[in-house]
Amino acid sequence: DISKDVGEWISWWPIGTNVLVYPLMRLGLTIAASIRVLAAVALIVGSIGFGFWLRVFRLPQWLAIALAISIPWIRYANISLFQYAAEGLVFAVCPWLLVGAYRLRSRWTECHEENLWFLFGFGCLLGLAYWLKYSAVFISAGILVHLTIAAWKQRGRGWKDLTVVSGTFIS
Repeated sequence: DISKDVGEWISWWPIGTNVLVYPLMRLGLTIAASIRVLAAVALIVGSIGFGFWLRVFRLPQWLAIALAISIPWIRYANISLFQYAAEGLVFAVCPWLLVGAYRLRSRWTECHEENLWFLFGFGCLLGLAYWLKYSAVFISAGILVHLTIAAWKQRGRGWKDLTVVSGTFIS
């Protein structure tokens, strides 16, 4: 329960939580305050990410706004504000994984080369999902399977990009 400022070890969480909380603690915040800040930032980053993800579907503006406002109220999106759970970090990273996969696949469809730095960054983000919450690796794996099928359907276009992204993800 993070409503109380009680020192408690968070070592049972994936390492991503510890790595993200540590700099805040070095700034002088307590562990409870650090986790509250992390949870709030994750909720904001995830909400922005879902806003970008909703744009992919070209929804009517009123519906996109209603969804962007309501998605953060889903229990697993905001639970970390009240009782810390790594689901808040998954909420923060997953929409960006989906947006990145959509961008990469769109570039292949339009026959454009993707920036090498984007490919490395996207591969790192796919791998980072595991460090934020172990089960988030299934999202990353699903995206890689989707991109593999898309590259195959594009008659091999995108294999180089997929190799860079997958190699970065694995390492």
